[in-house]
Amino acid sequence: MNYIELHNATHKWAEDRGIVKNGKVFTQTMKLISEFGELCDGIIKDRPHEIKDAIGDMMVVISNIASIEGEEYRTKFINICQDEISPRLFEDAEDLDKTKKNNLVGMLCDLADFIEDYIFDGFQAVRKLKVIASLYKFTLAECWEAAYNEIKDRKGYLNEQGNFIKEGDV
Repeated sequence: MNYIELHNATHKWAEDRGIVKNGKVFTQTMKLISEFGELCDGIIKDRPHEIKDAIGDMMVVISNIASIEGEEYRTKFINICQDEISPRLFEDAEDLDKTKKNNLVGMLCDLADFIEDYIFDGFQAVRKLKVIASLYKFTLAECWEAAYNEIKDRKGYLNEQGNFIKEGDV
């Protein structure tokens, strides 16, 4: 899927579960922080599959936030994705390894800062996620599509605090 299809599919999924109508940016941002922790854990353990999953999950959550914020925010998100979601940034293995060793911690710190100031910084996190995905030989589209395919049939409900509770977690 391309970025518009991914966002529209994610938006419909979130809409069908009441996340768009009743969700809260605060709880989605907390979910984003949780997924950031999973990304860091995957990096620490050098588990590319977990890294891909966490990046994809973060894209789903950022998409949800854009949907909750409304049409103007959704349009901004789609435009950012259009610029950022395409091919990997690193094809040369030596350049990739050097960049990973020298810059990964800094990129994660920047990503954490963007999450902290999410509303004010817009979608800067998408740019950092693209770089991190590329360091592990993924594209944002690959990560996001894998995460979407994992959740698309997931059932559950939105509780009064605005948290999506998976059917199996009840």
